[in-house]
Amino acid sequence: MQPPSTTAADASAATLPTPPGRMRRFLGHPVTRLVLFCAALIGVQVLPYLLVQAAVALSPAFKAWLAGFPRYLGLNAPLPAYAIVTALMVAAIFPVYRLLTRWLEQRVPDEISARGAVRETVIGIALGVGLLTAVVLILFLIGCYSVLGYANDLTVLMVPLLIAANAAVFEELLFRAVLFRIVEQSLGSAIALLVSALFFGGVHLMNPNSSLFAAIAIAIEAGLLLGAVYMLTRRVWAVIGLHFAWNFTQGGIYGIPVSGIAMPGLLEHAMRGPEFVTGGSFGIEASLVTVLACSGVATGILVAARQRGRWIAPFWRRGS
Repeated sequence: MQPPSTTAADASAATLPTPPGRMRRFLGHPVTRLVLFCAALIGVQVLPYLLVQAAVALSPAFKAWLAGFPRYLGLNAPLPAYAIVTALMVAAIFPVYRLLTRWLEQRVPDEISARGAVRETVIGIALGVGLLTAVVLILFLIGCYSVLGYANDLTVLMVPLLIAANAAVFEELLFRAVLFRIVEQSLGSAIALLVSALFFGGVHLMNPNSSLFAAIAIAIEAGLLLGAVYMLTRRVWAVIGLHFAWNFTQGGIYGIPVSGIAMPGLLEHAMRGPEFVTGGSFGIEASLVTVLACSGVATGILVAARQRGRWIAPFWRRGS
């Protein structure tokens, strides 16, 4: 495997001063790295919102321009404001991750290198679209999902597209590239899968229409599946593509609430049946059908990861 090429961001990161021995050990500790990485990425997620709010407060013209747009279903802000926020976050989060990796871990982060990124992202998107569509098809065949009509305006796709892009990039860097990766380095793949899945499900308790069952379902179906794909590829692009496609297809195509957030979609639908099958107002991510389907795919990917030697044992079981 050829080493990834050095980018301008890598070169600038290399100029960061190397901490002395004791500080180096402190900064290299897994807990320290987890805290610093999480704080930095959450800051990158929050800062664009603050910048847009400041622009609204300081520029009457900008505020008046945004006021001409409705607050779309699924967003707490006009669409152009959310588009600016998402663009700023995506543009900043990868350089910040790269800089922190070079400084704290003294390495070039291959998990976000551009080499092969397009191909891996497309594979992830195909898996996400296919898996979500398979779940909807099962619900359709058993009489739970039915189509009532469709939207005539393709601009309805902009809201789910932006929400899906924002969540996929931020959450996959945070939960897989940071939480899963750093925990795995010390405690091994199995514990890292469990920890990252539990945290991923737990944060969804804060979503609208959530419940303990919905959070557990998210942890099993998405936390394990996304962790498995990251284990197999050791890069973020396939999991970002999968996460993006799942959310976008669910909300943008089939009009189903995404993790409790209702949004417009191309298809207008009705859902009938028991809540443990349909997912209720949280959406099909709280459906037993989704849990079983995603668990089956995740199991297959984990088996493939083990066959390729991608499982890491905890530190107390490693050879000297």
